Amino acid sequence: MKKLFLLLTGTVVAVSMSFGVGFDPKTPSLTIDQVAAGKTVVVDGVVDSKDAWATTWVTMTGNKSANTTSAITAKFQLTYSQKYLWLVAECDGDATVDTSTATTPNTWENDCFEVFVKVDTNSNWANKGKYMSGDYQFRDRRGTIWPDRADAPANFMKAASGFKVGQVDAGSTFVQEWQMPWDSLKKPIKTDTAKFLGNYIKFTVQAADNTTGKASGRTQQLFWQDNSDNQWDDSRTFSLVYMKTKVGVKAAPSVENVSLVSNVVSKQLRLTKAASGVVVNISGQQVATLRNANTLDVSNLSSGVYFLKTNNASMKFIVR
Repeated sequence: MKKLFLLLTGTVVAVSMSFGVGFDPKTPSLTIDQVAAGKTVVVDGVVDSKDAWATTWVTMTGNKSANTTSAITAKFQLTYSQKYLWLVAECDGDATVDTSTATTPNTWENDCFEVFVKVDTNSNWANKGKYMSGDYQFRDRRGTIWPDRADAPANFMKAASGFKVGQVDAGSTFVQEWQMPWDSLKKPIKTDTAKFLGNYIKFTVQAADNTTGKASGRTQQLFWQDNSDNQWDDSRTFSLVYMKTKVGVKAAPSVENVSLVSNVVSKQLRLTKAASGVVVNISGQQVATLRNANTLDVSNLSSGVYFLKTNNASMKFIVR
């Protein structure tokens, strides 16, 4: 298979459909969530409670028409933070690692996952699918033989601080977890700059199974979503992914987990935890100040309705 660029060796639910080159670029095939505050993905190839993965996977159902075997199945998930795009991909059904540098020197002929990312979704059609800034093809062979090994455009690997692939091979299953930094995905390849909207990317993934252990022994390929096998030279085959929270937007301040012990008081206002804020009366006039404490003396306040206002909350209480 001829490649468009030099490769350097280095380290949520969607309906599955086949669109081909002509599908609507404005209709997302997959919608993904940003990881919750304080959550992350540990890139070790193990899907467990340490990771922010969901319980629902996207199944790769597109079979290449030239397949001669059907042993494997494959699935994936995507999620992201303001710093990284994360992927986990799992291939099941192949108990033999048919990978050898001596007999299959081309990485794409091995048991592997290939990942395709395009951050410039604006120019997809005007460019007629030709690879440009913000377009990437990555590949990682099955991890038992080459753990943490990836193929990528040379400029990306040099710039990609934080790019990682973690793999685990367990009998008939191998799992890869990918971490791709947004800052590196947006870097220009030549002099042009990728136009990243912040909440849309183009993406696809495919799995390959070499059953002979030899060159040209790749007997099965699975795709999401386009099974034309043209992804390596036509970015129009990538599917549109919508991200609910735009990348590049600062996270909103966390809500203080504080509340009133009682909203009817006479002498002392008590809170469930220490906080800072001001007390205002029903006319909006400030009448007291709370400074990093969980109690406040209100014995000098007249009977009536008041509000304790902190950075992220307004709590009503009544003085009797």
